[in-house]
Amino acid sequence: MTKTDDYQNIQVGIELKDSLEEFFLESCPFKTFEKWYAMAEKTEANVDAMSVATVDVLGVPRNRFLLFKGLMNSQFVFYTNYLSQKAQDIDQNPHVSLNFFWSTVKFQVRITGVAHRSSREFSRDYFRSRDRDSQLASAISRQSSAISSRKELLEKLGEFKLLLNNKEVDCPEHWGGYLLTPTEFEFFIYGEHRINDRFLFKKNESNWNLQRLQP
Repeated sequence: MTKTDDYQNIQVGIELKDSLEEFFLESCPFKTFEKWYAMAEKTEANVDAMSVATVDVLGVPRNRFLLFKGLMNSQFVFYTNYLSQKAQDIDQNPHVSLNFFWSTVKFQVRITGVAHRSSREFSRDYFRSRDRDSQLASAISRQSSAISSRKELLEKLGEFKLLLNNKEVDCPEHWGGYLLTPTEFEFFIYGEHRINDRFLFKKNESNWNLQRLQP
């Protein structure tokens, strides 16, 4: 996981009688996420899989799984096609929810916040690090648009490869990153007989407040 912050200036209001260490919690939600991520990374088949929930202008929700690409300046990073339904939703309604479910360690983390597009330079830097086949697929895709068959898609890919003739694949304008600034973190530990442990960090101006929630 990419980390760029030391989180030294984050303040948290804590009114719990529980010991935070008992639940692998830090007083900072970002540090807690990093600790849980590191624990899950040892056992999960795909620790970076996260659901991304969006809502369009009509209030219709949609959910899908993407790959988490790290933390950058206290923001969660992911990449997608800007022509996709998810991108249209985010551009019209930037309130987004992320969810990580790590079954082997029995952890779930929900992050709610506001997302915005990254800079083109940021997107290009990551695009250059991808394998060529992924670059080609992203360049030709008009994600979420209808297409008649898989054959048509593969023909489109083949034509683009011939056109490039082994030249470098430029990062397309319709592809790039999003950065989500959290306003809430919920850390959830599965317990026996549904006696689960839930802890909510909620942003209040410049501070984070921590509460225990009933399961």
